[in-house]
Amino acid sequence: GADADLVEMLLHHGANASLQGAAGETAEALAPNGELKALLGEAANGMGMMNAQQLAAILAPKSAARRVSVSAESIDPTKQMLAPKKVIDKSDEDRERIRATLMRSFLFKHGDAAQTAAARCHT
Repeated sequence: GADADLVEMLLHHGANASLQGAAGETAEALAPNGELKALLGEAANGMGMMNAQQLAAILAPKSAARRVSVSAESIDPTKQMLAPKKVIDKSDEDRERIRATLMRSFLFKHGDAAQTAAARCHT
């Protein structure tokens, strides 16, 4: 049944059927039916239990196959060629509307005078 399938899966993945509970009872002694008792009895006798080598293989770190690092070209901001800023002519009315919008924006609201001037210059 479903219980037997679950017990088989647990045993297959390393559960130890020979462990005892606090009162000394074994899983085999507590099993509700013969099918489970048989499965647990085989496992407790060494059949179906995972050995130390199998357990070590499962628990071994898998890092050997991982990429160690990815490198990128370093960028020196002092030597970087900046593209010229493109300024599009606008009327005084357009500049004022853009400035007012920027001052309401949380990104520009608390900027210092130089940042505000740069934003005004390019509008």
